[in-house]
Amino acid sequence: PELDNLHHEGSPAAGEGALGAIFLICRLANLITMLEALDPLRELADQETQRRAPSTDRKNGATGTWSEGHQTEKYLKRYIEIFREQSFAIVSLYKNIFTPDQSESELAVTGLRGIDARIKAAASRPSRPEDPLQCLPPALATFPMHLVQLLTDTLRTYLPNVRDKSSRESLLTQVLYCAASLGR
Repeated sequence: PELDNLHHEGSPAAGEGALGAIFLICRLANLITMLEALDPLRELADQETQRRAPSTDRKNGATGTWSEGHQTEKYLKRYIEIFREQSFAIVSLYKNIFTPDQSESELAVTGLRGIDARIKAAASRPSRPEDPLQCLPPALATFPMHLVQLLTDTLRTYLPNVRDKSSRESLLTQVLYCAASLGR
């Protein structure tokens, strides 16, 4: 009966378990590796960030000019493209593998009910050592927020470098497409 309750509460027995979390971790590591392949472009963007700040060498008439963020634009464009494709693929594959029969709303409700039920059950049971992986919320409940944080941190860091209005608008349009993909 306890196993039956766990299955209905959205716990690991409901099809996800530690394997689902490991899947997400491995795919996240793969995404980060793909994004790290953009390091040469990121380094150029970092140089533009440094040049964006006013130069401290004003004695020689240097004004600290910079290239209006063209290298940063290239970096962000490619970063967003990879991020959009991979984040959509990660979430889609996860849902197809671990929750093929549940709708998104069922997943959210099950996850929340499962967390509430586990908290209530833990309070009513005598304390005993438990497997720490058995009391985690569904991995997909928190994963997209981590993805969004990665993207917003990058945008906060580098988007101020891009001064050209049409380039900024193009990048922000790509971010909207990215949000729509992740939202699906």
